[in-house]
Formats: sequence, structure tokens, C-alpha cells
Amino acid sequence: MKKTLSVSLLLILLLGGKATAQMKTFTLDQLIPGGKESHTIVPESTARPLLTNTHFIYKRDNIWVAAPLSDVSKHRPFLTPDSWKSLTGEEEMPYAISPGAKGSYLIAYHPSFVYHISNDGKQILAKYRSVPGGDKLYHSTEKGAISQSANHKVYIIYPDAEPQEITPDGSREVVYGEVPHRNEFGINDGMFWSPGGRLLAFYRMDQSMVTDYPLVNTAARISEHTPIKYPMAGMASHHVTVGIYDLESQKTIYLKTGAPEDRYFTNLAWSPDDRYLYIDEVNREQNHCSLVMYDVRTGEKVREILQETHPKYIEPSDPIIPLNSKKQDSFLRLSRNNGFKHLILFTKNGAKSKQLTKGEWEITDFHGLSADHKYAYFTCNINNPTERQVARVAIPSGKMELITSVPAYHTALFNPGLTAIFDRFSSQTIPGQEDIYTLKGNKWKKETFFKSENPISDFRLPNVERGIIKDASGKYDLHYKITYPKDIKPGEKLPAIVYVYGGPHAQLVTNSWNSLNRGWDIFMAQNGYVVFTVDSRGSANRGLEFENVTFRRLGEVEMADQMKGVEYLLSLPFVDPDRIGVHGWSYGGFMTTNLMLTHSDIFKVGVAGGPVMDWSMYEVMYGERYMDTPQSNPEGYNTNNLLKRAGDLKGRLLLIHGDLDPTVVWQHSIQFVRAAVDAGTYPDYMVYPGHEHNVRGPQRVHLYFTISRYFDDHLKNIRK
Repeated sequence: MKKTLSVSLLLILLLGGKATAQMKTFTLDQLIPGGKESHTIVPESTARPLLTNTHFIYKRDNIWVAAPLSDVSKHRPFLTPDSWKSLTGEEEMPYAISPGAKGSYLIAYHPSFVYHISNDGKQILAKYRSVPGGDKLYHSTEKGAISQSANHKVYIIYPDAEPQEITPDGSREVVYGEVPHRNEFGINDGMFWSPGGRLLAFYRMDQSMVTDYPLVNTAARISEHTPIKYPMAGMASHHVTVGIYDLESQKTIYLKTGAPEDRYFTNLAWSPDDRYLYIDEVNREQNHCSLVMYDVRTGEKVREILQETHPKYIEPSDPIIPLNSKKQDSFLRLSRNNGFKHLILFTKNGAKSKQLTKGEWEITDFHGLSADHKYAYFTCNINNPTERQVARVAIPSGKMELITSVPAYHTALFNPGLTAIFDRFSSQTIPGQEDIYTLKGNKWKKETFFKSENPISDFRLPNVERGIIKDASGKYDLHYKITYPKDIKPGEKLPAIVYVYGGPHAQLVTNSWNSLNRGWDIFMAQNGYVVFTVDSRGSANRGLEFENVTFRRLGEVEMADQMKGVEYLLSLPFVDPDRIGVHGWSYGGFMTTNLMLTHSDIFKVGVAGGPVMDWSMYEVMYGERYMDTPQSNPEGYNTNNLLKRAGDLKGRLLLIHGDLDPTVVWQHSIQFVRAAVDAGTYPDYMVYPGHEHNVRGPQRVHLYFTISRYFDDHLKNIRK
């Protein structure tokens, strides 16, 4: 067991030596997003930054500002409310701007219209009417068309014309152009324009066979039934195909993907010449993936390029990247087949050519290829799992180069030509900094654009430490953070709360300002608590083996690792072993309840938000990936069914749920209450009407007041 960093002394120095009596204390309205004063303690940053091939554009005080990449210190107003109104007649400023085709124009998004404007912001090149109530807009940058989904249909929009509906049978049962598979497999889009802009690929999802799940809106005088399609593990899943719409012929053909129909289709990638579409096809069991090439003129399958399999599960979430647009003889693929997500160079027939990156670290974001296809750019955690760095690798030599270097959590935005980078980063001691990199020859030149002031320098801050403990198997380092009050008196014993998630796709402990200055942790430490978080096995960005060790037995390994964290807590002289609590949401709600039922000798109080109680009532894609089906894994589902263990509850457990939760449906916590009543145990309950899987907006302050008060009433002031 070892501690890697303490910032108590450093935080005192940051405070500038101010006397303790002068320090402010925090309120929930400041610390919780949605609070009336929450904006006052967030480090300042550039609003809505974007990079064109020549300029850096961002929003400040409702004015869009531009600066040349050659010298970002030379700012000038780009669009002001007056100039925008003069240009468009609109009172409301565009809420976002993005680069257009090859940097030849900019796209300005307005609630009712989309404008293509000149790069100097002085001329309207085209005006499009978006579909009322529509979703995300997709641009055919070469052909001047826009596509949008609305009312479960796909629309094509041309300048100064009414949107054209191309999927007239779209309905709640058959959905077009929307994200399928409940946003799993890294799918964030429902439509994909070809490079030449003539063809539009879009998802068609038939969910008529999926059972309606009843949600009830209680806001109306007579409550309204608002059902959703919710395929539960082991039950019927939806059927997805891919359509190709041709702007010139105005006709649609569908790819002949064949049976079985309940496969998953992800990572759509166009060939550079618009002739082929590549798709990763994943079987229902999610242990086999085929990369398949289709002819978009006929819809016929051309060939299977490669296969990937794993005895547990496979989760491809990145499209292939074709190389050499003329020859089309090779492509890059992000794969975890060797245990960690890395870039691999393949020939067009699927033969592995070279693994370009390697090591016990992961690529977390892929940004694209240089114009000459000599370099691939990405973000990774090569130096430390809790940090991110921007890097590039040379093709095909495999020589890798870090572009960023400050030990921190970097997020990168590239311009379309990948010749400029907007790098925003923070760490435990850096509230925020923004650097702009420009490519000079083959070298990256850095210019610091903005440094955030510490917005909480005049507050009385708790101690925040991060460190490493070993997992329950003794094999892995687990990263933790702990927040606790200053000036603990000798012999004083404080209540401690484990804040937990523990599941896939999440990493709570990172070397970033937001992770290590988490609002509720600070509030509770200010009020005399110790708050502890550890990323157990099963969490993200540590490699496939670290993650999939939980396969078919969700909750068991994660709980063992959380208890190693409790061991560390109990070793601290200021932690009261008789006042240990636990709190988490979603998967963390499942973990909270599980820990309360399994280790009632340790955990006296818990607050479980949106908890999964029975994995057989969770969705197909996520549930079957990590648990298989209830039919094939009855023992695992039975062991992890917390409804059957409601009689083991001994401490105080508060369950919280939104009554319109479409992710972990309300039924989970209600069924637990039913089971507890039957078993003669006594959980407490709180419902947030009108909220979905989390409580957002101003009501979030109410949520955290409720949680904090519950720990005050039952943990802090526990009768011994």
C-alpha cells in the first residue's frame, strides 16, 4: 500500500497564506451542477472552441471571436449580435459553429435555421430550414445537402426549401436515422454521408418485436402512458439494417445483411471512392465480430475482411481508417485483441501488417490522419492510467511521438486538416489551461492561449489525496482518491463514505481538476466526513483483462476490490470503523446495495440512486455482454439478484429513483421495496417525479441535500 501524492501543503500555498478565519465555506448551490451559484466556482474556459484550417474561433460574452492560427493573440470580433442580425435578420445568435467543406465555409447553427456563411462572417452562402423538433444535423459538405432525423424519419434539406421526407413509414415501431442498439458499441450517430457527399447511409431499426415498457407521466391531471421500447436481457431484440440513399436518383437501397437479424451493426466506414461501406457485425452473444465490405450500388456483400473473437466478449467501437485513397490497399484498425486498445495496420484483405502502437496502455480517442496519411493522431494514457496525452504515430514505421507533455488530463480538438490542435487540460493543481499547437513543417509549435484562475482559492479547502492500493488479487494497482477535513484533532474519529461506481465504461479517479475537486466530496469533507473512491477492476481504460474479469459475475470482483479500499480507510487513524457509509448511482447504486447486503458489519448507511437490482430486467446489449443471457447463465443472474437478498438488509438504506428512468427502469427499486416488505426489512425511499436516469437541473441541489441529510441523520449522528 502506498500513497503517490498529497496536496495538503500545496493547497495551502495556493491559498496564498490567507488565515483560516478568512476562508469561505461552500454551499451545495455552489458545488452541485444546476445550483444557482455553481458557475462561480467552475474554472473559466473558452466557450465552444473550433479550429478551421486558418483560424481559431470561439464564443465570449455572446460574441463569436476569431484569431488567426499564425498569431492567436490577435483577436477580433467575428460575429456580434448586431452583425448577425444585420446579416441574417435573426435576433438570436448561433449556438454553435463548425467548419464546412474543406474549410471553404462555416456552418452556423440556429434553433430554426442552419446557415452556411463565408469564412469572414460577412456573407450568407446558403440557408437551410431545420425540421421542428428534429435531432442532430448531418452535412453533405460536397453536395450542399443536410440530413436530419425527426419523428423517427429521415429528411433531406436543401437551401431555401422545405425538408424532404425520404422514409415515409418511419414510426415508433420502425425508426430511421437514429442511433440504434441503445447507444452501445460507441455508436453516436444515426447517419453517415459518403466522402463525395452524394450518398447517405442511415440506420433502419425495426423494434416492432420489442416489448413496450410502460412509463407513466404523472404531471398531467390524468397520468399519461408514455411507453418506450426496452429489450430486456434474454428477450426479443430489435432488427437493424442500413439504407443507402442516392441524392441524384433519389432512391434508397438496403444492404443485404441477411440473418440472424438480431445482430449488432456498428462502426460504419466509407471507402474514399464512395463505392463501399465497411461495417463491424457483432453477433447477439457479442463474442464474435466480422468486418464486412458491402457494395453500396447493389447492397450486396462483397467479402468478409477479417474476424475477431473472444471467449468472453468483444466490443468494437471504432470504424476502420482507410489509407492510400487511390490504391485502397490498407487500413488502420483500433483493436483490443492483444489486450489493450491499439492501432494495427492491415492490408485490404484483412492480413495483419503491423501493430503500430503497443504496451500496457490504451488509446482513448482517435483524431484522424494527416493529409498525406503519414501520421495517425490520438489521445492515450501511456504515462499514467489517470492521465491523458495527445500523440501521433508514424505510418508505417511505428515511431510514436508525444505532442503534449504536462502530467495532466488533456482533451484535444483538431482542425479539419489536422494541422492545428486546441489542447485543454487540467490536473489536481491546474484548474485549466488551453494551448494551441500549429504544425510548422513536421514540428508542432505550442502557444499558451489561456490559463484559468483558481476559482476556489479563497475557500477553506479540505485535504485531497490520491494514491494506489493493490486489488484483491494482488496483481493490479488501483487508483484512489480521498477527501477529508483539515485540522483533525488528535484521536478524533470521523465518519467515512465510499463513493462507488465500479462498472464498465467509467473511470472516476483521474488527474483532472473536476475529478479531484468533486463538489459533493468537498461539501461532505467540509461537514466532517471522509469521502473515498477507488476504481476497481471492471472499470475503464486499464485493458481488457482488467475489465472483463467481472464477466458473468457482475459485482463480485468489484466488491472485493472495494473492500480493499475499506481496508485502507480503516487503517487511517481518523476514520471511525463504526461509521462507514456508501453511495453510488446506476451501476454504483447496484454496488451500494450489494455492499450493504453483503458487508452489513462494515456499512451502516447507504444511498443507492437508480440501482440495478436484477440484471434480468436490464437491457439486452449491455446486460448480455457482461452477463450472457439469463437462460445461459442462470447461476450468475441468481447470485447477483439483489431482490432475493432483501432480507439481508440491516443498516439504513435510502433508495432514490426518477419515475421516468428509461435506462434502469423504476421497477428495479420498487421491486426491492416489495421484496424488503415481504422479508421484513426496512429501506427508505425517495422518488424524483419527471426525472429520468439522473436528477439534473436545479433539482440536483435538492437531490444532494437529501443524500447529505440522510448521512447526517443516520451515519454522522449514529447512536452508539
